[in-house]
Amino acid sequence: MNIPDNGASAESQTFTPEDVLPVLATLPPDKYESVRQKAAKLLGWRVAFLDAEVDKRRPPVVGTSSGETGLVKATEPWPDPVVGEDLLLAICQRVSQHVHLQDRIALVSIALWVVFTYLLDKVEFNPRLLITSPTKRCGKTTLLGVLAEMVDKALPSSNVSTAALYRVIDLYHPTLLIDEADTFLENRGEMVGIINAGHSRSASCIIRCAGDDHQPKPFSCWSPLVIAMNGRPPDTIVDRSMVIRMTRKAANQKLLSMDATSREAMRELGRKAARWAQDNASAVAQRVPVLPSALNSRAGNSWEPLLAIAEVIGGGWPQVARQAAVDLAAAAGEDEDESVMLLRDLKHLFDVTSSKAIASKAICDQLNSLEDRPWGTARGRGLTQHDLAKRLKPFGVSSGNVRIGTKVNKGYRSDDFQGLWERFL
Repeated sequence: MNIPDNGASAESQTFTPEDVLPVLATLPPDKYESVRQKAAKLLGWRVAFLDAEVDKRRPPVVGTSSGETGLVKATEPWPDPVVGEDLLLAICQRVSQHVHLQDRIALVSIALWVVFTYLLDKVEFNPRLLITSPTKRCGKTTLLGVLAEMVDKALPSSNVSTAALYRVIDLYHPTLLIDEADTFLENRGEMVGIINAGHSRSASCIIRCAGDDHQPKPFSCWSPLVIAMNGRPPDTIVDRSMVIRMTRKAANQKLLSMDATSREAMRELGRKAARWAQDNASAVAQRVPVLPSALNSRAGNSWEPLLAIAEVIGGGWPQVARQAAVDLAAAAGEDEDESVMLLRDLKHLFDVTSSKAIASKAICDQLNSLEDRPWGTARGRGLTQHDLAKRLKPFGVSSGNVRIGTKVNKGYRSDDFQGLWERFL
């Protein structure tokens, strides 16, 4: 049964709830989200009432983060015990055969993250895997395809609505692999909040009104998540992610294509990861890994489950994993958020001018002249005095009257920023 595309075709057909509801109840959440308003209009119902009736007819979901459902399939563990060191090395080798990555840091991080997806029930933090590139055709989709064959309960998608995102996580707890996120993530603060909530088990719940009576209902956000996109996502997502940067391969570099044989090899690695996780789940859950002192608290949380896996595996992997953590976090820190960037640029401005006070207009003019910074293109017109004040307000800094030579203007004093520079820079 197809939902009509327009009012005319809807009027030319007669549907009863018995025709529509059983079909809607079989749809995965993302497909249902795309037709629910049209279906409600077709039946003459409110959307909330339709949601409640469809929920009554959905088949029961067996399990949460393990087991098989109609939308996602759990990986069957390998029949024999698996050596962890061999498993990680094999994952690194397989990934490198199909995608171009700049260094082994990315390979180590990806291999540990694949194993992590089978241990979600045993950890307290859930790092996102963020795959970025400056432009298209850098291999992001190929890497997603490789991961989809190896991770637990893979659910690939090239687009997802906010409502579908938390519903599909709550129902199935899959490993979501979202491609082309740059086409729909911008200006969707609610979706960003859901993605961020799932980073920590203690905070991985949101509350939405659901059903015909609009009663508050909790929805879980606890699910592994891969995000692939061009450009840079919101800073709060970067802060909770392992960032894998990709570039185009050289013209003479040869990579293997994704054929049936390679996919079967990837699925075998997924089964081996499932078996290793099954045999070592208790050890990982009890492990308190040694975190590198160079990591900030958020990065330490993200790497905690991966370092626990590396320490349980043993051999040279704990040292390699800790070095990868430090290097990856340092690379992510180079792309600091704009608030910290502004503080850094202000400090540089006060230092090079040796000024104790600078007028607001002069600050904006100098910032807008920096070619490698975002200020000159802010909101299509450059940073204004009002924009500057708005950006500094969360830090508790506001402009005041400052004397520059013989004139008094609105501006800022270096003393206003000393404490901030010490804490943030």
